[in-house]
Amino acid sequence: MTRAAIARSGLAVASLLAGPALAGPTLAACGGDFVIEPVDASAGAPGTGLGRPTGKPSVEDEGGTSGLERADASRCTDPGVDCPGVPPCPNGESPATLTGTVFDPAGKNPLYNAVVYVPQADLPPIATGTNTCTTCGTPVSSYVTATATDATGKFTLPNVPTGMEIPLVVQAGKWRREMFVPLVRACTTTAVPPELTRLPRNHYEGDLPQMAALTGACDGIACFLRRVGVDAQEFTGPDGDGRVHVYRGAGPGPDLAGGGGGTAGDCTGTSGACPLWSTKAALERYDNVFLGCECGENNQTKPDMAPMHDWLGEGGLVIAVHNQETWFKNGPADFQTAATWTTADAAAPGPFLVDTTFQGGKNMQKWLGNTGALASDGTVSLNPPDVSDTMASAGSQSSRWIYEDGSDAAAASVAYLSFGTPVGGIGPPQEPPQYCGRAIVTDVHVGASAAPSTAAVPASCDAGDLSPEEKALEFMLFDVPLCVETVLQPPNPPPPPPK
Repeated sequence: MTRAAIARSGLAVASLLAGPALAGPTLAACGGDFVIEPVDASAGAPGTGLGRPTGKPSVEDEGGTSGLERADASRCTDPGVDCPGVPPCPNGESPATLTGTVFDPAGKNPLYNAVVYVPQADLPPIATGTNTCTTCGTPVSSYVTATATDATGKFTLPNVPTGMEIPLVVQAGKWRREMFVPLVRACTTTAVPPELTRLPRNHYEGDLPQMAALTGACDGIACFLRRVGVDAQEFTGPDGDGRVHVYRGAGPGPDLAGGGGGTAGDCTGTSGACPLWSTKAALERYDNVFLGCECGENNQTKPDMAPMHDWLGEGGLVIAVHNQETWFKNGPADFQTAATWTTADAAAPGPFLVDTTFQGGKNMQKWLGNTGALASDGTVSLNPPDVSDTMASAGSQSSRWIYEDGSDAAAASVAYLSFGTPVGGIGPPQEPPQYCGRAIVTDVHVGASAAPSTAAVPASCDAGDLSPEEKALEFMLFDVPLCVETVLQPPNPPPPPPK
C-alpha cells in the first residue's frame, strides 16, 4: 500500500498525543487475531532492503486459503476506509488494529513510552548533533495513527490502514526504525512480531543518535551500550561514520579495538587538550555523551568546564559515572547545586530503593519489576561493590531516582539522579519548567563487576543481558521527551459552483 493511499484513507488522528496518555485500550477484532511470522533479518545486508521484511500470516482461514490470498481476493486495488472491498466493522470497532511490544536494540528489554505510528509520508531525516534547544526531543508528525507503549512495553495501535506492506515506525528520541507489516486485514487485530518492533542496532537499520563514549578503567559504560544492542561496527574513532565515537579517558582508559575502525580520541592528557570537550563546537557533534569513570577526577584534563555546561544548556544529554561528577561538583555554580556532594568515597552496602514519590520513579519501579531487576522485597538488585556514596542528597532542581535506604535520612545516599538543563528551566517561570537538555549522574560503576579493566572496547564486551544496575540506566537513557504533533484531517473541498 502506498503512502499516498494511506494518506487518502482519512485515518489521521486529530488530537495531541503525548506521554503515557497515548496508550489506548485494546480494541477487540471482529475478524480474529493473526500473528505474522518475521523474516530472518540475517538474510539481508546493509543497504539491501533489510528494513522491508515480507511474509505471510501464520494462520489460515477455514477454507484452506492463506489469509494473504483471502485478503487479495476481497479488496480493491487501492484500499482505504471507503474502499468497497473493506466491509464496515460492527459495533464501531477499529477497521484494523496492531498490537505488540517495543524492545531495545538488543531485542531483550521492553521500552516504556516509546512511540509507535504509521507514517503518512516518507520519514524526514533526523539530524544528528545538538546545537539548538528543543523541549520536545524529536517531534513526530505526519502520521496516520499513533500511540505509545505502557510500562510493559506493550502497545495497541487502532485505526491502521489495511493492505500489504503497511509501514510501521517505532521511535524513542532519535532512535527510530521503520519496518513494514506484510499484511494488515480489515476488522482484525494483528500481533506484530518482536523482530519488527525493536529499535535499530545500527544506522543501516534506522536512525540512532550520534554518541560519544569516553572510556574509563573503573566502569564499563562502553560495554553498556554494546549490551543495549548497539552493533560493534558502530564503535569507531571520532573520524569514523559509526554512531558511537570512542574517546580514551585518563588513566588511561580502554582503547578502541574490534569495532568499525579508526583511532580513539585521546583524552588521556598526554597529548594536549581533550578533543571531546575542549570546545562547545566539539560537543555539538553529539546528541549523547557517556562519561566513564576514570578512577579519579583527573581535573587536569578538564581545565575549562564551561563548554560542557553550555552544550547541556542547549540540549545535550550526558551520562556521568562516579568521578565524572567533577563536572558538577567542581563545575559552574548552578551545576554545583545538583546534589550535596561528600568527600567520603566508600562503598554503599544498600539496600537500594527506587524513589516513588514522583511519577517518573513510579514508572521506573514498575519497569524494573517487569524486567527482573528488583528483588522479591522490591529493592533494586545493585551490586554493592559497584556503588559509591559521594552524593549525600539530590538538589532541589534534581530528581532522585535510586537511593540507598539508610537507617536515617542522612544515610540515604543517592545512586542515580538527573536534572534538566539549563538549571531552572528556560523562558518565563512556568509549571512544570521547560528544559533543553539533561544530565544523568550515577554513583554506580555500571558493568564494572567491581574490578577495573583496561581491555579494549568493544572487543572485550560481551553481549549478554544487562545487569539490574544497567537496566536502571537503560530506563533513563530511553526516557526522553518526544512530542507527537496534532495531525488534522484535510479540509473538506469547497462546494461546486452554482449552475
